[in-house]
Parts: sequence; C-alpha cells; structure tokens
Amino acid sequence: MKNMIVLCFLILLSSAPAFAQQHEIDVFLENCMEADPSTVGMVNCYGEAEKKWDGELNKTYKQLINAADENTKPKLKAAQLAWLKFRDAEFEFISYLYGQMPGTMFRTFSAGRRVTIIRNRVMELKSCYDDLLMSRQ
Repeated sequence: MKNMIVLCFLILLSSAPAFAQQHEIDVFLENCMEADPSTVGMVNCYGEAEKKWDGELNKTYKQLINAADENTKPKLKAAQLAWLKFRDAEFEFISYLYGQMPGTMFRTFSAGRRVTIIRNRVMELKSCYDDLLMSRQ
C-alpha cells in the first residue's frame, strides 16, 4: 500500500506541469527543441528563447513602471538596474564555468541557465504587476 501511495504521488507530481499554463515562449522552446534535438539545435533554440524572454522582460518592466506610483518608480528602477548587474555577472560566471567543461553538452546547459535567469525575472515582475493591479480593485 505504501508503495502504491508513493507511486500515485510521483505520477501526480510528474504530471503537475501539464496542468500549469505554459507561457508561449516555453511552448516555442519545447517545440523548437523537439524539431532539432541536436546540441547545435538546442543551443540555437535557447538563443532564440533568450531573445524572446528579453523582449518579454522589457515589455513587462514597462507595464509595471507605467502602473507604479511616483514613489515606487525610483525603487523599481534601482531594483532593475541592480538585477541587470546581477544578470551580467551571472552570465559571465556561467560562461566561464561551462566554458571550462569538456564536451558540447555543457553549451546547452549554459544556454539553458541564461534563459532561466531572464525567465525568472519576467515572472517576478509579472507577479508584482498582477499584485499591484489586484491591490487597486
């Protein structure tokens, strides 16, 4: 019985992402990688996804800054500038770390981590924007 409970939990856990709504860029990345699962293909897919997430980051930041009050805007600007410095330092670290590793598969790891960093920031800003709008209802 205990094994059955664990098995059911694992099945539920593994299928949980299917119930969550994916962002269109996540869907693009998944489809792109299925179309070309080679190392070069995956790196190219991650590169395209990074560009798309960067565009989404700019769009989301603009939404939030436009919705923020005058006292909040300078704090948001300062936070975003600090995050950009973090991002650049993190990208430099990732590039160095994975650049030292043998084998081409680590290029995909590096590219994937870059995408994750930008995606996470977009989700944080979207959450702040949603919370701000909810607070005004």
